[in-house]
Amino acid sequence: MKKILYVLAASAIALTGVSAQAATFSPPSTTGAKFEGDVDVFRDFSLNCLMKADVSSTALDGNGDNTAQVDTASLSSGFMCNLVAFNNFPYPVTVTAPGGGGGVPATAVQINSASVVTVLGGTCAGNVPAAWSDGAPATITFAPGTPIAGGCTIGGTLTQVAGSAITITN
Repeated sequence: MKKILYVLAASAIALTGVSAQAATFSPPSTTGAKFEGDVDVFRDFSLNCLMKADVSSTALDGNGDNTAQVDTASLSSGFMCNLVAFNNFPYPVTVTAPGGGGGVPATAVQINSASVVTVLGGTCAGNVPAAWSDGAPATITFAPGTPIAGGCTIGGTLTQVAGSAITITN
C-alpha cells in the first residue's frame, strides 16, 4: 500500500511541472505580418545583413489560446548574405517570459527548430531565444552573439513593418 501511495504522490508531483505555457498571439488567424532589420550573423564569416521574416498566427482554441510561427526568413543587402539560407519552415514561436499566464504581455520568446545553411554549406539548427516588445511597432531582438546550435550566432533587432500589429500575452 505504501508503494502505491508513493507512486501516486510522485505522479502528482511530476504532473504539476508539466503544464504547457499557453499564450495568445493577437490578432488571431494573422498572415502577412512582416518583420525586418539589420542583423549580425556569424559562422563561416561575420556578416551584417538585412533580415526579413514573415510571421503568422492560428485561430484561437477553446481556451482562447493560439500559436504563432515564422513562415519564411531571408538575409540580403550585404556581402554574401544571400548565400545564407533558412530552411525547414515553419518555426514555431513560444513565449518564455513572463511565466504564469494571466494575460501579461510577453517579454521573451523562443523561435523553435530554426534551420540555417551557412555560406560554406554547414548547418546550424536549434531554438533561438529573443526579446519581444509589443511596442508600436512590435520588435524581436536577438542579443549580440545569440547562439544557434552548430556554431552560428545572431544579433540584431527585427521591427514589424507590415501586417496587423502583433501583440502577445501569456
